[in-house]
Amino acid sequence: MKKSCRRNLDRHLRQRSRTLRTEATVAEKILWEALRKDACGGYRFLRQHPIPPYVVDFYCAALKLVIEVDGSIHAIPEVQANDQFRQQTLEERNLQVLRFTNEDVLSASPQELRRRILAAATSQGTPSS
Repeated sequence: MKKSCRRNLDRHLRQRSRTLRTEATVAEKILWEALRKDACGGYRFLRQHPIPPYVVDFYCAALKLVIEVDGSIHAIPEVQANDQFRQQTLEERNLQVLRFTNEDVLSASPQELRRRILAAATSQGTPSS
């Protein structure tokens, strides 16, 4: 890929990330509060983080963990197929993808969300603190 094309893609993804951060769903806001300021086992999470060609909901580099929060649109077969391809692409980069539905996030306490995230991350052989 030419440098100018890559630069434009990076610029586009950064702008898209900023936009998504200002348009977060209620579930994304709740999960962010559970993850921010190293609240999840001391690990640093980023929200709406670009991983070309995607922008993921949450990302922790130390755990190589992507967290996606799926709304009701993700029940549509075409969207599920896209999600599966996206997840496979991320996993090929040695990233673990953890998915929550909006209902999962809305019905769990922050402590429960953190526990589930750390359990999933450590069960995949990811370093624990």
